Amino acid sequence: MPDAPAPALTHVTTADGWQIALHRLDPPPGVAPKPTPVIVCHGVASNRFNFEATGPASLPRHLARQGWPVYLLELRGGGASEQPGWFSDHAWTYTFDDYVLRDLPAAIEHVAAQGQTGQVHWVGHSMGGMVLYGYLARVGNRRVRSATALGSPPYGPSHLRTLNGLTALWPLVEA
Repeated sequence: MPDAPAPALTHVTTADGWQIALHRLDPPPGVAPKPTPVIVCHGVASNRFNFEATGPASLPRHLARQGWPVYLLELRGGGASEQPGWFSDHAWTYTFDDYVLRDLPAAIEHVAAQGQTGQVHWVGHSMGGMVLYGYLARVGNRRVRSATALGSPPYGPSHLRTLNGLTALWPLVEA
C-alpha cells in the first residue's frame, strides 16, 4: 500500500502568542476516518521526524492507514514551530511549564475540535509523554481520551520541580 500524502501543515497560536506547528496525516481515500484524532508528540531537542519516517516504519503513517486522523505536534522552538531568536518577539526563556500550560492546551483544543468526540488520543515519546503527564495533572483530562507514553520517565532531573512534584498526584489523575 502506498504511503499517505505529505502531511498538511497548520499553525496554532498559544495563549502567550507562539505559533506551534501541527502536521496532519489523513486516512487514505476509501478509509473512513475514526471519530477521535491522534496527536503524536516528539521528545526533547527533537521534532516530528522522531516519528515521521516513510514507509512501514512510520507509526503516524500506520495509524493514518488504519483510519486515524494523525497530527504530529512540534512544540515551541522545534521543527516548523516558531523559533526564538535574537531579534524575535520570543526568546529562549520558555520552560517545560510553557509546553504543559500553553502549547498542549492550544494543540489539544484545536485537534479535539477537528474530530467528532471533542477529544484526542495522545502518543508521546520521552518528553512528549512527560508533558502530557503535567497536562493531565494541571489542566485535566476532559479532552484526552487515551494516552500512550513511549520511553517517558515519570521523574525528571532535580531542576524540574514541577514535574517531580506532580508524581505525588498520580492517584488523583483519573483514567
